[in-house]
Amino acid sequence: MRIGMIGYGTVGQGVYGLYTERREALERSAGEGITFGGIAVRSIRPRAIPAPEELYTTDAMRLVTDDSIDTIVEVSSDPKESIQYISTALSAGKRVVTANKAALADSLADLLSKAEKGGGRLRFEAAVAGGIPLLDPLTLQVAVNDVVAFRGIINGSSNYVLTAMQNGKTREEAIREAQTLGVLEEDPRDDLEGVDAQRKLAIVASMLLHRSVTTKNVSRIGMLSLDAEDFALAKKAGRVIKLMAVCERGKAELVNGSTDSFSSPVPTLTALRVMPEAISSDDPFAQVDGIYNMAQWQGTHSGTLRFSGLGGGQEATANAVWTDLLRITRETPALSLAGEGVAEREEAARYLVRAGSAPDTGLLPEEKEDNVNALVLPCGAQWARLTEKRAVALAESGRMVLRWA
Repeated sequence: MRIGMIGYGTVGQGVYGLYTERREALERSAGEGITFGGIAVRSIRPRAIPAPEELYTTDAMRLVTDDSIDTIVEVSSDPKESIQYISTALSAGKRVVTANKAALADSLADLLSKAEKGGGRLRFEAAVAGGIPLLDPLTLQVAVNDVVAFRGIINGSSNYVLTAMQNGKTREEAIREAQTLGVLEEDPRDDLEGVDAQRKLAIVASMLLHRSVTTKNVSRIGMLSLDAEDFALAKKAGRVIKLMAVCERGKAELVNGSTDSFSSPVPTLTALRVMPEAISSDDPFAQVDGIYNMAQWQGTHSGTLRFSGLGGGQEATANAVWTDLLRITRETPALSLAGEGVAEREEAARYLVRAGSAPDTGLLPEEKEDNVNALVLPCGAQWARLTEKRAVALAESGRMVLRWA
């Protein structure tokens, strides 16, 4: 195996550092020698984990088109350029391992198609849950199960902030603390607005359904409108607020034995969303704190399976990249997805809606619900029964929208 690596930030350095530490064991597991043919960087400068200077290049495409390099590790931060590198490598029949969820989320179907036509191989476990081995076991389960539901906390940065707010910190204090610790990027919007989790869920759903699911299919509400009063209300009700990623099949179809399963031509989903939810304190997800992630699968035959661990960080992600590299040597070329899109059957659920930055809740009379919990609601707040799309529309108009199902 001769590797060309594109990107040498936190993850790239972790990948190379693990190589220098465990080269002999990695080669023994791969069943072949492993060398690096080059590392593409934006600028050649000192790094915390240095590589030999002769490996550095500022021309990433040179590595992709180098016939002596059979494996590309793509861990850069530019999704548009990344897609070009990955696409070219797969079309040339190369093996590609990437951790770049931004590149994969809306282009996975096209990349797998290019891999199938060109004889390339593509693995991307590190793009979804960092160090948690998730995609491999789930894609195997799909062969023998219809999927009932997938639920997950799949962004450790946002979970850290929510945990800190649950423990009494203000949103601003929690964000500053996370940034100081290096848990949260300087620009935190992708994590806190749910974009990162939305991308990951699109990738997971594509693999579970074997169909092209993009971020356009995933309803998303971020957590930046949540305040201390929302956490106080949840605590009084015995609930915990988490940013949940959910892919769910309709209960009626399962009960009635409908043939419209996840293996059907156009699978029907009742939920494909990323949004803050006030879940019961007895829910296993309520115990997942800090930067930890957890994913839960429910199948028709397997029952409930859970996967948990560190969802990100240098070592966890580098571990996932090397796991993919060791497995990709034994794989046949990738297969394209079976089709595009999913059918939706919208089901309403209970939400808490607060005016937020808008003048009022914006709720229609028929959407409002009585305060059956006898909880004292924050000023300007109202219970409502909403579909996912309606909830997203209210959130986009400046309201605080918290799922309370």
